[in-house]
Amino acid sequence: MLTAGILFSYVIGAFSSFRALAIVCLTLPCLFFAAFFWLPDTPVYLLSRGRVPMAVRSLTWLRGGRVDLVDDELARLLANMREGPDEGGGGDGSPGVLVLLRQMVATKAACRALFIVMFLFTLQQFCGINAILSYTTMIFKEAGSSLTPAVATIVVGILQLTGVCSASVAVDRLGRRVLLVVSYVSMTVCLAILGGCFFMKNAGQDVTSIGWLPVVCLSLYAVTYAVGAGPVPFILVSELFPSSVRSLATSVSISFCSVLAFLVMKFFPSMNADIGKHGSMWVFAACSFVGALFAWFGVIETKGKPLAVIQHELEGRRPAPRTGPFAGGARTFSPAPGDIYYSQQGGEDEVEASV
Repeated sequence: MLTAGILFSYVIGAFSSFRALAIVCLTLPCLFFAAFFWLPDTPVYLLSRGRVPMAVRSLTWLRGGRVDLVDDELARLLANMREGPDEGGGGDGSPGVLVLLRQMVATKAACRALFIVMFLFTLQQFCGINAILSYTTMIFKEAGSSLTPAVATIVVGILQLTGVCSASVAVDRLGRRVLLVVSYVSMTVCLAILGGCFFMKNAGQDVTSIGWLPVVCLSLYAVTYAVGAGPVPFILVSELFPSSVRSLATSVSISFCSVLAFLVMKFFPSMNADIGKHGSMWVFAACSFVGALFAWFGVIETKGKPLAVIQHELEGRRPAPRTGPFAGGARTFSPAPGDIYYSQQGGEDEVEASV
């Protein structure tokens, strides 16, 4: 929805004044504010307050009246809520914020998960996405694009929306880490070339023959960001943290990301004045390259893995195979107490824990 909103503002802004754009954009949050009063509280919130009947009604409404889906999902929600103990502080039996903050850094797995998420959000903003999208029209105008800035901006918005839709399919097929690496490498190349276009124009060279290149680079940059660097950090927040601290981890991560986005957009004009637009693009390219390295060496793959296995890997231990066919016979091992390992039964991988 974020990319759809960006495209909406690009289209309206191309055919209206700045004041008209602000008024049109103001109507959408007003409509949301009015409609939000009719939405029920989430089932998880209601269950945490002990309001089971209201949670059932909310879940039934969210599932379009499909009563047959409610019982199983309600059981799963209750099971997830039992993962973490209720430690005092909330006044209603739920953990307080300070308790949850301590849980976020209580173990090696929690600290590593927090570091991965925070560093990914830092790289996400330091690759310049919000600054570049906010100044897209100006960038096209000064890079010597052969298209009019308004049309080129709309093209970028359409391609970015396409990339987001593609990411929803690719993220479960290719995995999170692969998408991050491909995304950051592609962004590095696009930003480096875009910086070269600015450098050539500032040097007085004729860039008319490559007027199409800034449009292509910025379009590919927006698409590859939308495929990996944009959505994957938010996915990892929901997969690296246990349910007991997931909501707080999400809030902290998004707040941190928003602060960084503000700072990058605030200082982007100053960067352009100090080191030139080509310098800004190359700084963003360098940050994207760091993102590719970190995604490859520092991010664990979470695709298709249950939380227990993910936490085990965050601790620095790798699950060992329980049994396996080898030439000359089968090989077995005796797991240590508390170890988590894979077993293959019925053609599907299962996770077991030794006792």
